[in-house]
Amino acid sequence: MNRLIERRDFILAALAGLASCTRQPEEVIVPYGAYPEPALPGQPLYFATALPLGGLGLGVLVKSVDGRPVKIEGNPDHPASLGAIDSFAQAWLWSLYDPARAQTITESGRPRLWGDFADWLERVLKPLRARQGEGLRILTQTVSSPTLAWQLAQLQDLFPASRWHQFEPLTRDPVRQAARLAFGRDAQLRYRFERADFVVSFDADFFANPRYARDFMRKRPTLFAAETMPSLTGSKAARRLALTPRRIEELAFAAAAGREDDPEAARISGRLEQHRGASIVVAGDEQPVRVHLAAYLLNHRLGNFGKTVLATEPVEASPELELESLAELIRDMAAGRVELLVMLGGNPAVEAPPDLDFVRNLARVNHRVHSSLYVNETSRLAQWHVPEAHPLESWGDLRAFDGTVSLLQPLIAPLYEGKSHHELLAALLGRSQPGYELVRDYWRGRAYSLSLRAGRSLVSEEEFDAFWRQCLHDGFVRGTAAEPLPAHVRPDLARLLDPPPAPAAAGLEVLFRPDATIWDGRFAENAWLQELPKPITKLTWENAACLSPATAAAFGLAGGDVVELRLKNRSLELPVWIVPGHAPGAVTVTVRDGRELRLSDGFFSAAGLQIRKMGRRRRMASVQSHHFLEGRPLLGPPTPFLPPPDSGTCAWGMAIDLDACTGCSACVLACVAENNIPTVGRSEVLRGRQMHWLRIDQYIQDSEGGPGEVRYLHLPVMCMHCENAPCEPVCPVGATVHSAEGLNEMVYNRCIGSRYCANNCPYKVRRFNFFEYAAAPAPVQRMLYNPEVTVRTRGVVEKCTYCVQRIAAARIAAAKDNRRIRDGDVVTACQAACPTEAIMFGDLSDPAGRVARLLGRRPSFVLLAGLNTKPRTRYLSEDPHHV
Repeated sequence: MNRLIERRDFILAALAGLASCTRQPEEVIVPYGAYPEPALPGQPLYFATALPLGGLGLGVLVKSVDGRPVKIEGNPDHPASLGAIDSFAQAWLWSLYDPARAQTITESGRPRLWGDFADWLERVLKPLRARQGEGLRILTQTVSSPTLAWQLAQLQDLFPASRWHQFEPLTRDPVRQAARLAFGRDAQLRYRFERADFVVSFDADFFANPRYARDFMRKRPTLFAAETMPSLTGSKAARRLALTPRRIEELAFAAAAGREDDPEAARISGRLEQHRGASIVVAGDEQPVRVHLAAYLLNHRLGNFGKTVLATEPVEASPELELESLAELIRDMAAGRVELLVMLGGNPAVEAPPDLDFVRNLARVNHRVHSSLYVNETSRLAQWHVPEAHPLESWGDLRAFDGTVSLLQPLIAPLYEGKSHHELLAALLGRSQPGYELVRDYWRGRAYSLSLRAGRSLVSEEEFDAFWRQCLHDGFVRGTAAEPLPAHVRPDLARLLDPPPAPAAAGLEVLFRPDATIWDGRFAENAWLQELPKPITKLTWENAACLSPATAAAFGLAGGDVVELRLKNRSLELPVWIVPGHAPGAVTVTVRDGRELRLSDGFFSAAGLQIRKMGRRRRMASVQSHHFLEGRPLLGPPTPFLPPPDSGTCAWGMAIDLDACTGCSACVLACVAENNIPTVGRSEVLRGRQMHWLRIDQYIQDSEGGPGEVRYLHLPVMCMHCENAPCEPVCPVGATVHSAEGLNEMVYNRCIGSRYCANNCPYKVRRFNFFEYAAAPAPVQRMLYNPEVTVRTRGVVEKCTYCVQRIAAARIAAAKDNRRIRDGDVVTACQAACPTEAIMFGDLSDPAGRVARLLGRRPSFVLLAGLNTKPRTRYLSEDPHHV
């Protein structure tokens, strides 16, 4: 029976420099797994919760030490992730302790109390009640939270004339529109990659979904990808076509129409026919409706629905098209029909299409309220700003991409005066309820309906308490996945597939895509993500307009040249970055950087872009060439070196599957969080001084597929833990030593910073603290550090340790049970984070262990084998191009 943990009242007034800290209500959170009673100081506890991205939740486990969250990993029991995780979910930890978060409720920039805001809100709502809410508008981002949707429905009942609007800068409107045309109703698709043998992607980066990446790599079907900008998914394709957005649309149409005059479309159709019922055609969320309809039609003809492609109830709470909803709101604002606008999250002042003129019309609203994690442009235009509580500070619920509902439980009391959106909506409803009560009240009623579905008619308070505790323990509510729908595609769907429009005017095509590390801009304040190299461009702390080598040559451009991008009399300036494998004739700009050009009639792509060289250059903080290993045979066969299996000593080692690695960098961020690796900032990255212990080198090869087509190799590189370690004999003070278990260890308090070891390391995996990078600028940021790992100071060398602290914990646990460490007892941070399970760690001397068995049956290689360093890290690959 899982023990209930009383929530600690974590008062941080002195630590965070706050003037005051309100005592939180006594609430109960439930740990994941069983722990001894009482919990000892310093003993880690794990709690299941969820973290949001684009309105959807990802189930995670959060490690807490003495009431302080210090690490986020995937929840292995969650059906929508199976333990996989991405960089965004892990980086929420950094934002929790970010002193730049909004801390105080403000009115026109002046600090106020929650009571002041509640009184003001009551005065404003009083005349609106008499008019049944006429003039009240709510603007949210995408909502999947059942509790939030329930509250919004209550608000609609109380104020029938009010309106709720929903908008995300990465809206899924094309997906919604296509589903209505194909099925005649709202629906969404879910893909079963573990059942597929052949997959076609029309510019769909489905590897960004951790569960999809895991399922795909467990089955490893053949992948064909057509895309403009190289992506994680496209980089692993057996065949990848670099096409402009218009050409992708033409290709999808030709494949669905069965046209034989298009060789590529005929090739796709032929391969799909060979895998009827075991294939998948995926269209990217940002693709036009026509491309989605082509994918629907192909999947229907192939008999994929119900097998590899499932149609389900939509996950989002509102069925409205978001751009239309936003446009309606702005029309009402312009007409003076909006008296009170409450904006929950987001930054519509910069995210709304500029042709809709949101900012100018917002000034016509008498009363404006905004809630967000940070003070942004919209916050400054609002009269009242209410700091949003962090997901790790608040109660809530979210649905995952498959509809499974995850419960959010707080790991720490709010550090600042944040309020959840649940609490803000409760204030609009005239109530003063904490988030815990709101979420629990909703699920009390929901538990009753779930019991009816199970054939029962009553849920007692005791039964509900047991249900509630189980849900908090698991992190999700079982049986809440989106209901499957009969996949009856309308019979005349083919007639809806009009040919693509005639060629547009002269110029380039422009794409607007999410940024690989800061998404739609919501993580722009997150230093972990800003310094994380973007998987394809390897840029940090900045972005660029990406284009192909051919396009760059046509305009006489080199990487770092500043250009003016002009579209429909709107312009912006950006440096360019040349990306091998990018489609000629197109330019890719991130959603955040390209917002000035994102008009409502070309929200994800547009034609007619003009580009002009400005005659200036910007030095770009890219890490691609910082640790150059090219010019030598990279991978070669290993030399036998391991001790005999009966030595009684573990021989730790790692195997990395290059065929599975997508370069997503989730492992890099996991290493940062686990090992207290500091960020150094853009200026230091420009000097080659980034501190990441694990990097992912990128190698690009010309493909046999045709001109401009390339193959990407993602090569994770960390300390190799060499048997013949070149770094060890050169250290003058014995700070780098070899352990009996094969680890190349660093003794930080011995290191004098000679850097002889770094100079002698052929893999360039040692990092030197030139400055006090780990010195927290604010006291609250010290709470970010993992207490199990030393925080290094200036003047010492640091590197990967194979997560020696986790090895030590497993050794202690095994000693208590008087046994040897079992296979799987030690899971490194990078291994735990990897969505595709490309990283494996274990005892190489254990013939029954997973790593030893893999090395025995698959081709393995070591990096720079000719140096005879005998690394403990090996690489697996069945692809001769990788070697």
